[in-house]
Amino acid sequence: MERRVSLLFCCLAVWLMGLLPIEAQDASGQMLSGRVIDAESRQPLIGAVCQLVDGAGNPIAFTLSKADGAFSLAKKDGGKLISVRHMGYKKQSRDVSEAGQPLLFALTPDDVKLKEVVVRTDPVRKLGDTISYSASAFAGPEDRYLADLLRKLPGIEVTADGMIKHNGEAITRMYIEGVDMLQNRYNLASNNLPQEAVSTVEVIENHQHVKTLRETVPEKRSALNIKLKQRFKIRPFGDIIAGGGISDLWTGRIFGMQVGKKVQAMLTTKGNNTGNSVVAEAIQLTDIESMQHQADDLGEELSHTGFQTLPMKQHRYLMNRSGTGSLTTAVPLTPEVTLTGVVSLLADRAEQTVLQEQVYNLGTPQELLLRENRYMKGNTRGAQADLSVENNASGFYFKDDLRMTLRSERERVRLATNATDYLQTGESLPRTFRNNLSVVFKGDKRTYRITSFAKYMDRQEDLLLTEQTTALPDMNPDVRTRDFVTRNALESSFLFGRISLHSTTTLGYRGTHTGYRSTLPMPTIEGMEGTYDYRTGQWSLNETPAVEYRRGATTYRLSVPLVWNYYTLEEAGSELRSALRFTASPTFSLSWNAGPSWKLSTRLAHNHSYGGLAELRTGYTRRDYRTYVLPSGFMAEKRHSGILLSAAYNDVLHLFYFRINANYSRNRTNELLSYDFTPEQNILRRELFWHDTDMFAADARLSKYIFSLKTNGTLTVRYSHMQSLLKQSGLLIDGRGNSLSAEVSLSKNWNRVLTVAYGLSANYSWMETGPNAYTVLPQYRHSLELTILPLRGMTTRISGEYSSTTLERSHVHEDVFFDCGADYDLSKRWSLSLTVRNLFDRREYYLHKLTEYNTFSTLIPIRGREFIATVRFRY
Repeated sequence: MERRVSLLFCCLAVWLMGLLPIEAQDASGQMLSGRVIDAESRQPLIGAVCQLVDGAGNPIAFTLSKADGAFSLAKKDGGKLISVRHMGYKKQSRDVSEAGQPLLFALTPDDVKLKEVVVRTDPVRKLGDTISYSASAFAGPEDRYLADLLRKLPGIEVTADGMIKHNGEAITRMYIEGVDMLQNRYNLASNNLPQEAVSTVEVIENHQHVKTLRETVPEKRSALNIKLKQRFKIRPFGDIIAGGGISDLWTGRIFGMQVGKKVQAMLTTKGNNTGNSVVAEAIQLTDIESMQHQADDLGEELSHTGFQTLPMKQHRYLMNRSGTGSLTTAVPLTPEVTLTGVVSLLADRAEQTVLQEQVYNLGTPQELLLRENRYMKGNTRGAQADLSVENNASGFYFKDDLRMTLRSERERVRLATNATDYLQTGESLPRTFRNNLSVVFKGDKRTYRITSFAKYMDRQEDLLLTEQTTALPDMNPDVRTRDFVTRNALESSFLFGRISLHSTTTLGYRGTHTGYRSTLPMPTIEGMEGTYDYRTGQWSLNETPAVEYRRGATTYRLSVPLVWNYYTLEEAGSELRSALRFTASPTFSLSWNAGPSWKLSTRLAHNHSYGGLAELRTGYTRRDYRTYVLPSGFMAEKRHSGILLSAAYNDVLHLFYFRINANYSRNRTNELLSYDFTPEQNILRRELFWHDTDMFAADARLSKYIFSLKTNGTLTVRYSHMQSLLKQSGLLIDGRGNSLSAEVSLSKNWNRVLTVAYGLSANYSWMETGPNAYTVLPQYRHSLELTILPLRGMTTRISGEYSSTTLERSHVHEDVFFDCGADYDLSKRWSLSLTVRNLFDRREYYLHKLTEYNTFSTLIPIRGREFIATVRFRY
């Protein structure tokens, strides 16, 4: 049966690919390339300004030469000359007609004698699609690393997990001196690169990394290019930090970086038990090339409890022993070919105690109250190796990325509730091998893009659940999962003046073998036979036709993704079962660039899917804190509709930024499959239910930097409304919840001697159903930080934080935190730091949260008073 289905899909794919339109390019799609060198030493020059100008001398396109001196510009109508200039050299220009082959610009040194003048650098400049921010104009004495500097730049946001956004959209890449060494692990640079090494932060808007696609597949998002000061490019640089404190505290870091003409390299090793997590630095935040065609890892079959985050600085509550190390390098083999390698290690221990009270609104006069006392202890170790080769030529693009990941996750949870008392220990050992291939080539007016993604995962899991009253094991499942997935896509388009037609065809397969074993008796599943061992297969065909129309500054786009999925399920001792599922998702979007600063966009989407296999075993369920692999069926019908509106205003020259987003979505799911455990009969009973949700969310962000006053201000406001309707176990449960939050941050600098930063965070949440309907429970958090330079080479920091949480109408819990510290430069290389945290020795933090159904009151112990001293050596 599977062989016939495979042959059918392959034949259908070949037929569809033959019908795909091809992509045409006009003469403007050509690329102008060249190389810039020193006329005397014949060495390449990095950072030379290469411009395509018209007959009047006005720039049309702009780029910078790379480490090997190479550059490339898109040939555009009206371009007459290629102009190349570099500080300390004489300017050269060539006629575009000479660009039949790569041009060689040999710049001669130009001796410039400067008198006693004061050189002032503009804080921000814009040339074409590139915005340049001078680091020295925005950085203050309180800023240590690149992330601190980026948070001050208008239009740029740095989220809690380290993701960088520009104009509300995640950046596509972070270059360092024009080289993509980090492969979107830019947390390594933003959290470790000293801001004193940064000369300029360049925001490249509408940046398409693949040169072959720059004229045909525009990119709406931006990329960052970090330019270093000259003295940090001629030799390796970095720092070494070591320190400790009372109560066996320790911290350490080794950072080194080399930015040369032949190679770039970055070494990072750090560890601590002071509450600063290093796990996020091992995460690849985005993966642009294969984002649309990748497949996520399968979720763990057995339950592993996650740690809870708090709306406060992480070092106040994280009980950890963490360490990580990574080595990243990029070697340009040729002007177009780059070899990149990353090796990283991770070891992280964390523990947390949570006392929580949950009130569930069941749509009846009765409420369900559940009290938990949960202690969690986790131990994670991992290793990852990544090797990538990229050829980014003008007429051909090739990239292959091979990655291997080994990981070990151990967990120990002690759970005591008003109904049960369990001790749960578990372990997960996943091993993953992944390869991602992307090829773009063009011939005579034709361009094709092919992507191929493959991944294999082998994961072993075990869990032991012991009831504390009897000290006997209640569950001891052992699960092994082997998963193979591949996705292969072909993209093409055809241009008719203002109208372009696009098509993407994707073929995919996913096969999974799951074995579930236990030495204890397992419950019977109602309506199911066979064993806890099964194989699943999923064949998918995705065809996405789209039409795009451009008129002036307005772009209209309509796409209709169509997906066919064929599922198979084979259990040990049972016959093969199969089902077909179809999904259609028409989407319409409109974007309008209303001038150089305004950008407006809207998006309408609808998704409708039906069919499927009603008893495919995937995932797990937890009833009375027991875990089983169960048949979790596909929905017989699912509908989703949504609308998104967005407007952004970014006045670069006046350092003003404003953005507002609003979206509404509606979801309808029918005939969902659910199981409930009946302990007296040792059976899992099956029932069908349906769940409808409506959600509205809006957020706005405003930031303004007054350069003359050295003042920066940011305002962020968010609102969300959630309404759910659930029918289960004969009950119709209606829940509605609201949340409104606002964040304000202000900072002011006085002649680099005193810096004051103030922050306010307010949150209001309320339910519209249940006994606590329309009871508003506000939460506030104020923070104030002073940075003072009383003496030359000395910096003192004083910060305070006040938070209040309304637990009930007449019960408000208040917390006050106070920190202080001082840094003293003993010399140009050596410095000493002393920090006191939580001077008032607060030990508990209360958190109250409302959803459309439930109320959560949480108490979490936090870190007490701490004294930490560190020594830093810079080289």
